[in-house]
Amino acid sequence: MDEALDEMEQTAQWYETRRVGLGRSFKESVFTLIDTRLQSGLIIYGPVFEGLSRIYLKTFPYNVYFKKDKKAKAITVYGVLHVKQSRSRLESRV
Repeated sequence: MDEALDEMEQTAQWYETRRVGLGRSFKESVFTLIDTRLQSGLIIYGPVFEGLSRIYLKTFPYNVYFKKDKKAKAITVYGVLHVKQSRSRLESRV
């Protein structure tokens, strides 16, 4: 979703202002998490909010909120939120 990409990009830009390369590392962490842990289908995450599941980024204090379509074998990411941000930001996206 566009909102999730925007959140990720804004967060990466913020991290990049803190240290060169840290923003790139943040984005790589998100994409690696989606590609390896979520797309693999080996790990099952139940819904935690409005039918969305979440997984924590180990290297950054962020959660990735997503839905997995088993038939299409696809993941839709609805948000990349700091752990202290309210999940209510996702309500309009679901």
